Amino acid sequence: MPKVLHVGPHQSQGGMATVMGLLNSYPPEGWQSELLSTHSQKGVFSKLSAWLGARRYLKRCSDKFDVVHIHCAADFSFRRKINLAKIVQKNGVPVVFQIHSGKFDSWVLGKEKWAKKSLKPYSTVVLSEGWKEKLSPLIGDMDVVVNPVDPEIKNLNKTRENKSMLLLGRPDPVKGHRFAFELARKMCAEGWMLNATGSELKEENIEGLGWISDDAKFDLLSKATVLLVPSSHEGQPMVILEAMASGCPIIASDQVPGLASVVVKAKFENLAEWSAALRDLKPQSMTDAIANHSMEKVSAKWGLIYDKIKINR
Repeated sequence: MPKVLHVGPHQSQGGMATVMGLLNSYPPEGWQSELLSTHSQKGVFSKLSAWLGARRYLKRCSDKFDVVHIHCAADFSFRRKINLAKIVQKNGVPVVFQIHSGKFDSWVLGKEKWAKKSLKPYSTVVLSEGWKEKLSPLIGDMDVVVNPVDPEIKNLNKTRENKSMLLLGRPDPVKGHRFAFELARKMCAEGWMLNATGSELKEENIEGLGWISDDAKFDLLSKATVLLVPSSHEGQPMVILEAMASGCPIIASDQVPGLASVVVKAKFENLAEWSAALRDLKPQSMTDAIANHSMEKVSAKWGLIYDKIKINR
């Protein structure tokens, strides 16, 4: 049975790690899957050790796989992963290079020729037709495969808490914690409260939860009035897909691409628009929108890509 190796930060926090875990747990029919971590969230030594360990493993063992699937963001993530792709290529193994970053289009400007040349030997994949439209002129041909939704997430139809906001994300400025806290303080007098992962902040109507388990996350999504996604940029946020599968309404920054039919968009860091969106929030059916992100459909699409490049090996 053919085997695919997923390479990236699968032991770290964030959406990319979630996607890697799902693709590994639900490989395409007829395929086996393994994971290789390239990153650590601990100290500098641990980060370097994870990176060097991944390099050594690929030099020694990548030829045991039929496809190596590399997951990357932008900037140094892209540069490091291109280095790994070259190692795999020398072992004669085809590479799928998947771009997850929501700022790749702006980062690659001025580096288009180098990026296009770097990616030419590999099969490039992005998360949406919108990203393909933006990036194809810059870095060449690519396929589109959307992020999957964990099939374990269910819309439990619980009675939702009244005026309960939820922010799910790592403590990175791009995720918009500072703005979400400003919004919560503004809406405190109207009875709104905020639960936020990635923060330990405790205020009158703000409860910082730190980092939580998946079970705790899904429980919060089943009860919250609304999920906030005030990010400055995103590729295709897993938290939005998880909220949709849970039946949780969503308000997102206008800098977050796609899914506009089921996501209320508000201007980035505009308190007046976000406040109005909270007051006007209405329930919405998300069944049709989430169907294209089913694990079964996403896994089948990856199977077609893997089969194609394995044949051409």
